[in-house]
Amino acid sequence: MSGKDGRDPANSRETILDAAESLLAERGYSGTSIAAVCAASGMPTGSIYWHFGNKAGVASAVMQRGARAFFARLPRASELDGNPAERLRSFFEAAAEAIAAHPAFFRLEVVLNMESHDDEMRGILRQVTDYTMQEIVSVVEPAARDSGVAEPTALAAELAELTIALTRGSLLSFGGDRDKVTLTMRRLHHLIVLSIADAAARAPLSGQGGSQP
Repeated sequence: MSGKDGRDPANSRETILDAAESLLAERGYSGTSIAAVCAASGMPTGSIYWHFGNKAGVASAVMQRGARAFFARLPRASELDGNPAERLRSFFEAAAEAIAAHPAFFRLEVVLNMESHDDEMRGILRQVTDYTMQEIVSVVEPAARDSGVAEPTALAAELAELTIALTRGSLLSFGGDRDKVTLTMRRLHHLIVLSIADAAARAPLSGQGGSQP
């Protein structure tokens, strides 16, 4: 089905998001206007407001699209095989590959986090961070639980926050250097495995006592 301008609404939406993603990475949120998105995408103002409502809606859609595309490249907890350490290693290796495959989104995420004084931008980033937390916890929590950690969900949330912070830091420091990002993910995996093993060792003896990472 075509819109009023004869274009496929789904295609026009993606065209707008592609243009907005580039502009946001280059100019930041405050420096990107609806007019600039119109000029870069070749889409009329009405099309942008129809799809997204306002500039915050555009930025939110850009970030949500990037986050969902990233996690779509990663295995789900149910798809990972082996002991907890092996499952986590597979996850973080896939994460390194996904970051290398789409570095522009992660550079954008770092740029926008540096502009977090803007209330609208803060709200958008909070939504993306919450989604990212949920996805990481969904993988780390089963590994912690199977390792015998007494409170696996709480530990998984702590380790998800650590993962996000260290990943942002590595991207800020190393940019698109694939080898360094891969090394960071490898070290992050090792740190998380050690954290789970330490928590499992301190669990009450009456706990379930799963396999060690």
